[in-house]
Amino acid sequence: MNHDKIIKREDGTRIKITISFWCDRALGARYSVFVEKCPPKKRTFVDVVDRDDYAYRKLNMSERVDFVASTQLLFVTNQEIYDTKVELWKQLAP
Repeated sequence: MNHDKIIKREDGTRIKITISFWCDRALGARYSVFVEKCPPKKRTFVDVVDRDDYAYRKLNMSERVDFVASTQLLFVTNQEIYDTKVELWKQLAP
C-alpha cells in the first residue's frame, strides 16, 4: 500500500513524500520512503536522489541506503516522514 503527502514550501516548491508498505511471510512488515520535489511553476515531480550519478553508483548497498536517507533529509525533516507514516498507519487500522 502506498500513501502520498504533498507539502508546499514558502518558495513555492512542492515536496511529495511517498511511504510504501508491504507484508510477506519471509521478511515480515517493511516500508520504503521516497521523496520527490517539484520546482515552482512546474508540474512534474523529480526524485531528490540521482541514482544515475557516479557518487551513488560507486557505493555498496549499505552505503547507498545511508546516502539516500541523508539526501532525503536535506529536503524533509524526520517529523514530516513520521507524520506521513502515521497517516498510513491510520489508514491500515481496521
